[in-house]
Amino acid sequence: MGDVSGGAPPSMDARAEVVVRPAEVADLAAIARVHVRAFDGFFLTLLGEGFLREYYRLTLEHDGGLLLVAESEGQVTGFASGFLRPVAFYERLSRSKWRLAPAILRAVLRRPSTLGRILGAARHVGGREAAKAPWDGDPAELASIGVDPAHGGHGIGTALLEAFASSAGKSGADYVYLTTDADHNDGVNAFYARNGFDLVTSYTAAGERKMNLYASRLGGVPSLAR
Repeated sequence: MGDVSGGAPPSMDARAEVVVRPAEVADLAAIARVHVRAFDGFFLTLLGEGFLREYYRLTLEHDGGLLLVAESEGQVTGFASGFLRPVAFYERLSRSKWRLAPAILRAVLRRPSTLGRILGAARHVGGREAAKAPWDGDPAELASIGVDPAHGGHGIGTALLEAFASSAGKSGADYVYLTTDADHNDGVNAFYARNGFDLVTSYTAAGERKMNLYASRLGGVPSLAR
């Protein structure tokens, strides 16, 4: 069982009565379900819940992994996932291809059109962090924040973002960075800008997908907008 390095203690968002805590292995199935609901149609979602459980297990096992869950009335309603030492995480992900292979094979059998995207992603993993980390110092990559759409609009995303930044800062990160779609994604881009993230650059990823890269320096534990 992996620990969340420097994981945040449980915290409360009074508006939504949300508890944010470090994830455990027992949460992986719920995290995968929330991911599928939150990211309908996205690439990792197409790989299925089996793949997602193993992917997030790798995050837990990474010695710089930061995996948090939000609970409402005892139910996992959101999660935040990322890691310190992103280069090491992506190297481990690349080495874990055989561990992930059964879930990937099932996804290809269900939807053969995913094969090209899988091969492209495999080629991309090795150099991903070096191309993205925007500043000097020790970064933490925020890979995803997912909130169950049935529980949206209650401050869960903000609570998760704040807890992730706190955990990253306590674990020694100098800043947090992330990427998100530039087009048709105004709400998400506004969310990060509102919560103290600077738009560092925009670029075009594989498949002509336009992306924005945001980052926020951690001067201790940041106070994010609510």
